Amino acid sequence: PWLPAALGDDVEIEHRRHLEPYPGESIGRYTHDVACLEYREDGSIFIDLGLEIIGSLSLTVNSPVEHAIELYYGEELCDDGSVRCRMRTANTYAERWTLRQGAQTLQGFGLKAFRYVEIRGCRARLEENAVKGIAVRRAFDPEESFFDCSNEVLCRLYDTFKYAICATSQHLYVD
Repeated sequence: PWLPAALGDDVEIEHRRHLEPYPGESIGRYTHDVACLEYREDGSIFIDLGLEIIGSLSLTVNSPVEHAIELYYGEELCDDGSVRCRMRTANTYAERWTLRQGAQTLQGFGLKAFRYVEIRGCRARLEENAVKGIAVRRAFDPEESFFDCSNEVLCRLYDTFKYAICATSQHLYVD
């Protein structure tokens, strides 16, 4: 049972503690270059960041006309090579952006875990350097830790875990 509420000094607290905010670092937005940008026969644009990020996308484009584009984000590809935007967690990572006529830079918001992006309906020509992944995470200096051994599998595992810590903004191994 709950004790009745009391005010002021009538309540005796056995262990008084001084509360302070957690000294965590600020979250930042970090750009990732595209590893592959490919125009497909169906008119869609396929983008591979080369690694998974948690964040969104930045697109710099000079559009000939105002028009809508559809973006599909995913961690996996379907058998036909399209981006699987319906995640196994039941999230669907699909967005609709409207490009105005002329030069512009657009950035998505929110947190999506993805490596691949498929853009449909884009009438402007995109260059690889015009598309960036925007990772949302804490600052991470990859030079702060090092591991090397003669076992290639262990070295690859270490690199995977190290990247997982960076990408998920955690200070613990998550995979």
